[in-house]
Amino acid sequence: MAAAPTVKGVLRRKASAVAIGVPVLRRLYQWERHQVRPRGYAIARDVSNRMRYGPNAPRLGERLWIDPTRVGHFLVSGSSLADSGRVEAGAYFNRLQPIGDDPILQAAEARWVNGLPWEETGEIERMERAIRERGPIKGCRTRADILERCARLDDIFRTVEREARLRPQGEVEPGTFREVGGIGMHIGPGGTPIRAANGRHRFAMVRILALPLIPVRIGVVHESALPLLKDLRRPQQA
Repeated sequence: MAAAPTVKGVLRRKASAVAIGVPVLRRLYQWERHQVRPRGYAIARDVSNRMRYGPNAPRLGERLWIDPTRVGHFLVSGSSLADSGRVEAGAYFNRLQPIGDDPILQAAEARWVNGLPWEETGEIERMERAIRERGPIKGCRTRADILERCARLDDIFRTVEREARLRPQGEVEPGTFREVGGIGMHIGPGGTPIRAANGRHRFAMVRILALPLIPVRIGVVHESALPLLKDLRRPQQA
């Protein structure tokens, strides 16, 4: 079950909902979210991790390379930017859910594998329910907003399919700090990748398209996986 939204989270979603309809505000919001805010968080996280775990410690928002076929579970907690690169012990990873149970992956397969219209995938109803419970999400407030977002997802899917790769965030949005805004991926016991709550549609795309290797934004890291990060940082050895 997802954690209850915080006041800060609700305010940020509302700010996003307002900004998305105004080009200048949207650019400012994205700049603050992907370039300014992460650098502030990274100062404390990077220094603290380096002091505790040495020069190869996880860094906030850093890019790793993951084989998406290895991802068998997801965990929606610990997905915020402030959690990125945080090190946890085993008990934290006891709330995993099978990746096949993710409603977004199910809707994506209905859309991009079976060719159903978005209205028949369950995605519209899921978003409407989330908006009623938590307020604007991903800049969406109305059914029309949701349908417009779904059309953008179709465009992204076609691009990923055509290029046979998922672009790192620095290509998608030049100037983005590290891999902030990318698919969130926790690194569990033994280096097992566990999908976080960020970038769920993009993750569904790469699963459907069977891409062999993708860039992801580091999430929470299990302490036993620390020695393995050096390999996950290199795409040829992920």
